[in-house]
Amino acid sequence: MPIRIVIADDHLLYRETLCRMLRSYPAISVLGEASSGAEAIQLAAQLQPDVALVDVRIKNKNGLDAIAAIRDQSIRTAVLMLSIYEDKQYVIRAVLAGARGYLLKDADIDLVVRAIGLLHGGEYYFSPAISAFAEEAFERLPGSVR
Repeated sequence: MPIRIVIADDHLLYRETLCRMLRSYPAISVLGEASSGAEAIQLAAQLQPDVALVDVRIKNKNGLDAIAAIRDQSIRTAVLMLSIYEDKQYVIRAVLAGARGYLLKDADIDLVVRAIGLLHGGEYYFSPAISAFAEEAFERLPGSVR
């Protein structure tokens, strides 16, 4: 059974390209696309995906603010943040809000698929350039469980 995903990014070209590339993988099923944080929340509630790929800085309720709402609407959905920003505060906020991964947008498609698979399997994935920020964020979580 393919991993069911939704993709939320307000950059149309990036979103369409990512969708097209992911659709070429039999293990992935792209259920829908959103161009805003509010649409991402609505899609997650409606479609109950396994994984939501969400841009950190997206219009109409940014991705960081949308994480908790996505998780509230679809408790089984793992959230993978997408970003061009190697920003410590973004990574920490994402982890504290419940994201299970943070992937830099310069990643190749095979790495995107690998990250989706890891999150679907209950694991975490953080781009190597920001993994130290993620460790710091995990240390701030109550109980420090991972």
